[in-house]
Amino acid sequence: MVITYDGSPSTDRAGAPHPEKLTWFSSRLNYLLSRAEYFAAFAVCLVLFFIHITEVRWLPALILFAYIDLVGYIPGLIVFKRSAGKPIPAVFHHLYNGTHNFVSAGIVAGLWAWLIRPEWALLMLPLHLLADRGLLGNFAKPAGEIFE
Repeated sequence: MVITYDGSPSTDRAGAPHPEKLTWFSSRLNYLLSRAEYFAAFAVCLVLFFIHITEVRWLPALILFAYIDLVGYIPGLIVFKRSAGKPIPAVFHHLYNGTHNFVSAGIVAGLWAWLIRPEWALLMLPLHLLADRGLLGNFAKPAGEIFE
């Protein structure tokens, strides 16, 4: 069982989960501190990006920024909107989690640098992930949660 921000259990008396109440953090303060940490890292990457903006190749930057949502978020969002609030297949949560993490971004960056070249456009990967967490508060999507 996961404890919610207010300290109440995330399940009802019958043990059914309340997806809107689930959280990965033990308190609201931990959640806010985690977001602040991601925001600080986002700010560092953004400064680096703007320092080197004249060296950025824009087409690769757009591709690197967009693929995360084109593969991991948009398909699940479409299915969720069409589901009228009903649960959607867990594969969409897994796609989201698989593309919205630093391990997969590191693999993509490493392959890109090895097969194409190292470049400042690669900062789009951490910028996307850090903005999702620091600015928007989006973290992993467990399959039992509502997909939004």
